[in-house]
Amino acid sequence: MPKLDNERHEAFCNEYIKHFNAVKAYQACYPDSKYNSARPSAVKLLTNDNIQQRLQELKEERAERVNITQDDVLKSILEIRDRCMEKYKLRENGALKANELLGKHLGMFKDKVEVDGKITWEMFIDQLRNDEPLDEN
Repeated sequence: MPKLDNERHEAFCNEYIKHFNAVKAYQACYPDSKYNSARPSAVKLLTNDNIQQRLQELKEERAERVNITQDDVLKSILEIRDRCMEKYKLRENGALKANELLGKHLGMFKDKVEVDGKITWEMFIDQLRNDEPLDEN
C-alpha cells in the first residue's frame, strides 16, 4: 500500500508508529487539539481500515529494516529468563520491557479484544448510558 492520500492521516500513522500512542500522534498532526477532543478523534482514526493497513505496513517495514523477527524476541526472552533463574544480578526489567515493546511491535502481544461483528458508535454510547445489552439485529 502506498502512502495515504490524506497527508494528515499519513502523518498520524508515522507519528503513531514511533510510540504507539494515538492521542500523542493525533496532537502532533493537529497541534491545536486538546486531549478531550484528540482522544475520540484518534480512536476514530485507528478504526479506519486504510489507516490500519498503513500501520501494519509500517510495522512490517520497520521489522524488516532492523532485521528482527518474532523468533529473535522469543530467544532473547528465553535467555533472560534462564539468566534470571541462575540468580545473576542483571537489569532484566529493562531488557524484558524492551522485548515486550518489540513483541508488541511485531503483533505478538495484543492489549485489545478482537470482536467479530459491527456496532455503530451511537449504539455503543447508548449501551453505556442505559447499561443494556446491544441488540444484535
